[in-house]
Amino acid sequence: MPVRKINFSLPPINETSAGFSPKAGFPIIKFTIPAQEVLLETVSLRLRGRFKVQTGSAASTLISPNTTILDNIDDNPNGANMTNATAVSIPPFGGIKCSFDKLVIQSKKTQQELSSVTNYSTYLSLREARFGITSDFRNSLPCRSFSLGSNAAVAQRRLMISDSSNQTQDKDKGQEFSIKLDVDMLQNKLLHLGVDYLGGLQITIYLSPESAFFSTFQNGVATAQGTAIDAFRYILQDLRLEGRYQVPDATDLKTYQSTIAMDTQLNLLQDIHSSRSATTITPQAQMVKAMTSVFLLQDQTNNLDQSQYSFVQPAGVREVNQSKNSARYPLKFPMKSVPNYSTPNAENVTSYYFPSLANPSTELRLQFERALNDGRLPAYTSADLQLTEKAMRQMVLAVLSATTSTNLAVDSVGIGCDYTMGIGLTQSFRNQDYSLLLDSGVNTQDGNLLADYADQSLLQQIFVRNTSLLDTQSGIRTM
Repeated sequence: MPVRKINFSLPPINETSAGFSPKAGFPIIKFTIPAQEVLLETVSLRLRGRFKVQTGSAASTLISPNTTILDNIDDNPNGANMTNATAVSIPPFGGIKCSFDKLVIQSKKTQQELSSVTNYSTYLSLREARFGITSDFRNSLPCRSFSLGSNAAVAQRRLMISDSSNQTQDKDKGQEFSIKLDVDMLQNKLLHLGVDYLGGLQITIYLSPESAFFSTFQNGVATAQGTAIDAFRYILQDLRLEGRYQVPDATDLKTYQSTIAMDTQLNLLQDIHSSRSATTITPQAQMVKAMTSVFLLQDQTNNLDQSQYSFVQPAGVREVNQSKNSARYPLKFPMKSVPNYSTPNAENVTSYYFPSLANPSTELRLQFERALNDGRLPAYTSADLQLTEKAMRQMVLAVLSATTSTNLAVDSVGIGCDYTMGIGLTQSFRNQDYSLLLDSGVNTQDGNLLADYADQSLLQQIFVRNTSLLDTQSGIRTM
């Protein structure tokens, strides 16, 4: 049992009175946790602060209640009734956590990099949809990070509004948040900060640009929104890293395991340019639990007119094969979607009452969920068929009548392969290949598929889920 527990609250070492904002020239946040003979209790570690949105460079351009015409905010705004609070939106799954593009943790003792997570926001948004059902995103932990899920379309605009009265100090303006840093090294472990172990930590957070974090309310894949948001910027202010230290007793020190196991993911990128494509990677990881891939349009990233956190299946998926070393594994059969856009007498997707049924992919969804959850299906999830249908309807609206669509109905599906079998197994991919053969409607411009979605290439984001080991005394990490 620990002798006692000590609460701490640490400001950034590069804190500025103006706060942190990519557009303002302060895109990097740095925290240091000093070396001391205590255990860092990562389960209670939180980053708290304030979030506010400005429509220009001056502090007086905050989106405030007295400049927001609340009567004109409705579910489907258009250029005629758009207001600042409605015009801009943030990711529905992930919220403020999606403002982090990359996190790096180093040892203060050696400045050695212990953990580095790239494309942090993409993977986090993907996993967040598996937290719970719609109501969980109204009254549970995600609300603290502005992660509202399917509720975002009608509730998120309140988070854009800040008190701008002269009686309130600048550092006290904005919406408060409290979030956990979802990094492999901070997964509910006890980390020894002593000089013989980690010797203290330095945590560096790189913020996402506004073009990645923000998107317009209206889906602008075909037609841009009437109210532009290119001048908008977000600010994170009054940041504090808060948590607890445990002062260990002799028994704690004797039983402390210096090597910790971490669930991590490698991020790799590929492009898909044709209807029949083959992706082959060699992850060079020893204990791989799963492969997961999500797909974005080539112009979807860093585009204010579209949300880059809507992960939909490639247009017109017909067949998927996943292999290890050129042999289908673990599934010995191809996963097919029938009917599809090339099936005889196939209907245009816009002719379906439920557009998501135009390309059924039940087996793909099943294997993807297992790949994300160590072979199991989530007990409660928002990434269901209803979410897919909402997202698909907005895609159809964006192509046919763009002014009534929204970027806040996003999907969260992809293609995955689980190697754990639900019992914790892993596969070695040291000098071994993983291949994905995808047969779809990409770049076909087929008349049965949605224009603007089937006439361009895709960006494939691959996350290699694996177990790594970190020796907190030597700082050596084994993948």
